[in-house]
Amino acid sequence: MFIFDNVLRISILEEYKERIRNHYQTMISLGFTGDDYSEWPSCRLLDMKEDKIVEIVKNFIESKIRVKLECNSAQLQAWPIGSLSVQHKHAQQGDYNSSLYLNDDFDGGDFFTKDILIKPTKNRLTFFDGSNILHGVNQVNRSERFSMIFWWENTKFF
Repeated sequence: MFIFDNVLRISILEEYKERIRNHYQTMISLGFTGDDYSEWPSCRLLDMKEDKIVEIVKNFIESKIRVKLECNSAQLQAWPIGSLSVQHKHAQQGDYNSSLYLNDDFDGGDFFTKDILIKPTKNRLTFFDGSNILHGVNQVNRSERFSMIFWWENTKFF
């Protein structure tokens, strides 16, 4: 498990936070309750793989760890009050995962594994083996939690 702080310029984080916040508010106005997205109680903007932020995050991780990454998928996520994610592994989407936290003005919503509890703070990035490490998100208790998740495949360490 790798954890990095102060990854991006705050203006970039704000841009993406507003994108998902606006999308989430639109979904709420259309009657979205959070249960419409399979087992995940979070609102997602899909198809972020080709977005500029993917290359920025990829380059950041590769500069910090001796690794070569290829993005399989990336999503902006809004976690409304009451949402959570039970422990799981990502067998289908990629071998490694990253979460970039876009805000920290909420309560709850901590990322956890069997041995680690990570408080999401704005501009924090995680990188871990999501295909082998059980992980989840504790219930969000106040305000919305905004994040971006990346699934990396064909990961090569050297």
